[in-house]
Amino acid sequence: MPSRIESQLYGEWAEHVSADGHVGEQALVEFSVRFNPKSDDENVIRLAVVPETRQYEKPTVATFNDAHLGIIQQQNYDPEFNYLPWSIVGYHCHDRGNGRWSFQLNCYEVSLGIRLA
Repeated sequence: MPSRIESQLYGEWAEHVSADGHVGEQALVEFSVRFNPKSDDENVIRLAVVPETRQYEKPTVATFNDAHLGIIQQQNYDPEFNYLPWSIVGYHCHDRGNGRWSFQLNCYEVSLGIRLA
């Protein structure tokens, strides 16, 4: 059974997420953060994911309220990798209890760490 995060992120493909975080050829086509410096409870992270077979049309859009961007890691800095889409190669999600989650989305050259309140 997919987690709440997998359902939001992968939509109709969430049932196919493997134990090691693979769900087929998917790409991150949107990544945005709205940060409110006055209130941590108002941070919003929005991600859009789409199967590469759809040629980046009809993405699943996931909006996470009360979200905190943890780590953004880039293996080797290359300005070309700053442009989306990014092919997703792995995903890991952790239930931290009391309705709190964290997950890491791994793309070829970039990893995003996100924590949800």
